[in-house]
Amino acid sequence: MADNISHPVSLSAWLRAPVPTSSWQARAQQLWLSWRVLRSNPSVMFGGTVILAVAVIAIFAPLFATHDIYAQDLSIRLQSRR
Repeated sequence: MADNISHPVSLSAWLRAPVPTSSWQARAQQLWLSWRVLRSNPSVMFGGTVILAVAVIAIFAPLFATHDIYAQDLSIRLQSRR
């Protein structure tokens, strides 16, 4: 009697399978291999860290900038202080 029950496989083994069993697995393998190549390049990792830091700062900018930028009175900006 054939055993048709699929056994649980670790994610690592699934991604390293020599022959993908589905198109989704093939795409996941391509992404995983691309990530491994990019992860080994220090310039890519530094650039990605900088971009991630800028994105996080932009998301949380309202928490850092507590003053309203539209509350300024720019009409008196160039008047002299006597």
